Amino acid sequence: MDDNVRKSWQLEPSQVEFKNPLWKTGLYDLTQKITERLGYADARLECVLYKLLVYEEGGHFAKHQDTEKEDGMIATLVVQLPSLHEGGDLVIYSNGEAKHRHDFGKADGTAVFLPHYAVHYADAEHALVKVTKGFRLALVYSICLPKEQHHLKRVSDKPLSDDLLSAISMVSDGNESFALLLSHEYTEKSIVDFGCEALKGVDRVRFGALEEANALVAADKKLNFYIAELTHFVLFAEHYDEAGCFECKRDPALVNFFFTELCPGLGGIGENETLIPSLVAIIRNPIGKDGLSEVELTLQVIDALDGGDAQKALLEMVLEEAMELKDELLCSPKLVPLLCKWSRRSSDDSNFKKFSEKLSQMDPGLLRPVIEGISQISADGDKTGKLFELAKSIVPKRVEWLNGKIGELNKPFTWEMTDAKFRDSRKVQEFLRGPEESMDTKNDFTFDDFKEADDFAKTSLANQRGASFTMEAAGSDKDAYLKITKTRKWFDDRQKILEQYMAEVSNLMEHFGEKTDDGDTN
Repeated sequence: MDDNVRKSWQLEPSQVEFKNPLWKTGLYDLTQKITERLGYADARLECVLYKLLVYEEGGHFAKHQDTEKEDGMIATLVVQLPSLHEGGDLVIYSNGEAKHRHDFGKADGTAVFLPHYAVHYADAEHALVKVTKGFRLALVYSICLPKEQHHLKRVSDKPLSDDLLSAISMVSDGNESFALLLSHEYTEKSIVDFGCEALKGVDRVRFGALEEANALVAADKKLNFYIAELTHFVLFAEHYDEAGCFECKRDPALVNFFFTELCPGLGGIGENETLIPSLVAIIRNPIGKDGLSEVELTLQVIDALDGGDAQKALLEMVLEEAMELKDELLCSPKLVPLLCKWSRRSSDDSNFKKFSEKLSQMDPGLLRPVIEGISQISADGDKTGKLFELAKSIVPKRVEWLNGKIGELNKPFTWEMTDAKFRDSRKVQEFLRGPEESMDTKNDFTFDDFKEADDFAKTSLANQRGASFTMEAAGSDKDAYLKITKTRKWFDDRQKILEQYMAEVSNLMEHFGEKTDDGDTN
């Protein structure tokens, strides 16, 4: 090669041997990190050694794009081994401009003692600036997708921001939103003080790409970015293992907590005969299987008591804790009836007031279990108590929400599945959202053989969201493609939900006299 383009010494992979037993393990761990950062969480990327390069004084590589050295190659990994040198920075370009520069540890003095690495997409323009002193030793790997996942390969040399620009432009008008989970941990103070500037590592890279793309879209399509705290609770997995549940039931820490922290507030257990059957029932009940929360468990104990100071103290404690629950947990069908009952019976009226205010501000989509719970405990249809009045005050919000959903669902049959998501192909997603019943991918996908197309179809069907369709491999090994045909399941499922919502509105009007849209009252 012309020295004006590239000047270096190189060894083929067959001439390189790694004797350090930790090298293989380290490379594996590094590959997992690269897989995550490149956004291929569901793929098994492989690193294939391409060359060992030695750059002496004057060594360089002019701006260029890598050729595809291996099938399924998506990126290049450069590992610089400990080297004493000056110069030799790696520069990455975008749209002809230098965007990133990696000095491989020279600035902090670690280049001589530690290996450093850099990764760039195979189609990214890059250059190695001239080594001005010493020698630079580097290994170059091709990062590749396994054969069965070649369809995930980037098919464009556009930068990531261009791909995001296209995706952002597709976001529908309205209040549609999406969340990007951050990989690093942050303190509340750092986020409040610095906002997005506090982001680090891969979080900063991802947000930067989003921000760059967002700056290019039309004004009416621009996204608003927010940093939010996500909290979740796991009460119990839906598909439980009986043996695993047995371990939870026999957990000494759980037993110790109940009898040392909860029971002392109940007074003399030995003299409280009404409490003993309840404790026995709770202990015998497979708590893990039923998914009882601490609040629900405590309310069950309260429900078994016959009054007294123990019940009063325990009630005040549990009502305070209940108000801290997330709305989704507070509206649990098992918890709501007990909570409605005992918040109303509390001697402190402020407890019921807090409970009522919390319900009045709640998302109407969560209120069905609340209204049903109050209905269950209303004595003989009595419509004068405060619980009934509470239910009656929140029913209009629920009915309004239901009517809105009914308006969305009560549509004539159409093949347009407006919520369809298909991340592997914009064209397939547009088809699923459009009026056509079937399509093929002859001009949109390329597969190495029929089996790869068939595997892709099976994976896509298993992960489908917001749509219903069949996807089959067709053609031969030389020209494999996919045939996609929509089914009625998506529409039929929505009709079932529509019937449920309409029945609920009818039931609410019957029991609470709620007005319909035309002003009539049952």
